[in-house]
Amino acid sequence: MTIDAFKEAIDKIIMQQLFEAFSVPNIDAGLNKRRHAMPQLSKFDDFMADLKENGIDSEVKSLDPKKLTPTQGNFSEEKVNKLISEKVWNAKPIVTSSDDFVIDGHHRWLSAAKIGKQIQSRVINLSAEKLLDFLKDKPYIVTKTINE
Repeated sequence: MTIDAFKEAIDKIIMQQLFEAFSVPNIDAGLNKRRHAMPQLSKFDDFMADLKENGIDSEVKSLDPKKLTPTQGNFSEEKVNKLISEKVWNAKPIVTSSDDFVIDGHHRWLSAAKIGKQIQSRVINLSAEKLLDFLKDKPYIVTKTINE
């Protein structure tokens, strides 16, 4: 086992223990990526145009958040609670892959899971791995810290 693989395994165990009380669905099957390394869509219309230009289909579906798996491995419980209290967790669809991984909108997804509500999702017809690869270096992608 490489040092990086060992660190990743330890991070995954720590995150799972930290969020057991927080109840993050399917965290053990997640990709455990840090938020600052995850793509955040800054220009959704540009994203949709790029998908169309590349012949990638998508559709909006109402999904059970407990059946989705996170790609992100760290979350802000404060942000989740704020989304719920301000009733904005469902202001726009999250983005998921065809294999049911959350790509964008982790805090909104987790808010829906916490209150037991379905979530609207723009399901992209690519696996998580292929979608994350597709999003690399796109001009409509930004990165954010855990508190943004």
